Amino acid sequence: MNKAKLTIFLVAIASLAVGLLSYQQINQPKGITATGIWQHSFESNHNQMKLADFQGRYLIVDFWATWCKPCVKSLPYYQTLFADYSEEELSFATINIDMERADADAFLAKNALNEMNVFYDNQGLAEKAFSVKGYPTMLIFNEKRELIEHLSGYTQQNKEALKQRLAELRQ
Repeated sequence: MNKAKLTIFLVAIASLAVGLLSYQQINQPKGITATGIWQHSFESNHNQMKLADFQGRYLIVDFWATWCKPCVKSLPYYQTLFADYSEEELSFATINIDMERADADAFLAKNALNEMNVFYDNQGLAEKAFSVKGYPTMLIFNEKRELIEHLSGYTQQNKEALKQRLAELRQ
């Protein structure tokens, strides 16, 4: 009798594990890779709908959410910092991961950040494609769209690293 109960228990555990794996695979976005994400069309607050639409020599992408306190502090700083650069030098885009676009739009309007290029990605496609693990995260890509800098968090150290990298890019 104990052997029968153990067998039933093990079969139940195995079934549960298979079910969880199947659920994760079914709900995982398909076909988006770090390469494919460049051509993916996002909802946007501007004309650019794809990361590939940006023609600047360098592309800076910042991942953020309205519920992330460091994120909401960083965006006005970035808008001011990048205002000194031409579109030929660099392009700046943000990827908002809020579940509701209205939350992001309200934040942008309240903080006079409507000029900022925002892609809305409530499915986390870009986050997964670029292996983003926390917020805010800033990625800097060269003209070949190779990742050359990855900054996680909004700290004084990261602000200095960003300023240094920007100075190097201008040389």
